[in-house]
Amino acid sequence: MTVFSRRAWPTVSLALAALLSAPASAATEPGSLQNPLEKSADCRKCHAFANPPEHADVPNVSPIAWAGGMMANSARDPVFWAGVAIAAQDMPGETASCVRCHSPRAFVAGRDDATAIDDLDPDDLAGVDCDLCHRMIDDGVTPLGDAHYTIDDVIGEAGDVPKQGPWSYDGGDKPMHSWVVGDLLGRSEHCGTCHDVTTGATASTTKASLSAPSSTSSAPTASGSPAPTRSRAPSSSRARTATCRRSTTSPAAPSSTARASSTPPAVAATTSPGPTGGWWKS
Repeated sequence: MTVFSRRAWPTVSLALAALLSAPASAATEPGSLQNPLEKSADCRKCHAFANPPEHADVPNVSPIAWAGGMMANSARDPVFWAGVAIAAQDMPGETASCVRCHSPRAFVAGRDDATAIDDLDPDDLAGVDCDLCHRMIDDGVTPLGDAHYTIDDVIGEAGDVPKQGPWSYDGGDKPMHSWVVGDLLGRSEHCGTCHDVTTGATASTTKASLSAPSSTSSAPTASGSPAPTRSRAPSSSRARTATCRRSTTSPAAPSSTARASSTPPAVAATTSPGPTGGWWKS
């Protein structure tokens, strides 16, 4: 047993407070899964059916409906990869968070440095698929947001990692895979894990560009009197801000000169080539 003198108590208390308040994170990182994510094609073998009659009035949640949605195509989106290409040029090595959200399979497998769709494996193109959402757990310590998901990696009774969900199979036919009752899938925190995004690498740059004072100049109006015009933020800041981010400040409306231009300012500012190769793969 360690005994501290009264004089040491304030120091010890501060040390314990710092230890207890330090953020603990158990988010799944590249290469850390012992049991890889199962393919959505394996789920379709049993789950390719319409909702049962008692749930006929709710949206279809089978892989049939998932395959045509945005989650299944998040890793195929050409606009996303165009944004990643710009971000990789502005902030080399800082696009892993983009891949983490749009192609979780690539991220957990160690392909988080992908900057073009051609850098992915075929299975990565499944986007946000079944096993990610049904193995995601609330560990109680990992902060929400920025795709810091914690993926369950403990083998269940059926020899695989249990699928989480707010339902129970007790008293009825049980699935062939392991399952556990968990309410995260039905909570907003589950969606917020990926849909609450702040880009840490560019947050300070974006904040500085939005808070910087704008210069003014005089431009003639229809009546001939000068009117102040406000200069736009640097094009590089606009390009970075356009990539995956959550902004609490609405961008300034383009000036009359910008609206009259045949080329939108954001496009005109981006002169670097986008990702090579085809955008879409099957």
